[in-house]
Amino acid sequence: MASVGTGVAVVLAMPFVIYGAGFTTAGVAAGSCAATLQTPFTAASSLFAMAQSVGVVGMGTTTKVTIATVTGTITYATSSYFSKCEAE
Repeated sequence: MASVGTGVAVVLAMPFVIYGAGFTTAGVAAGSCAATLQTPFTAASSLFAMAQSVGVVGMGTTTKVTIATVTGTITYATSSYFSKCEAE
């Protein structure tokens, strides 16, 4: 159940994280972390370009489901692994 909650939390937090980093609907915010990372040589398919796209138009349903699924799976696998450890 925690894995589902983690996936949902990440999807809900993502727009705030992207906006907080400086990727806004009007473009990269001056003086932000995003502005610091932006260079004239930023590639069209780079993570920077994808974050800018999410900042401008938001995330699609497929992206949200993928992020939630991957995050939930990692959380489940990690908690399952550590729950088998013996207490010292």
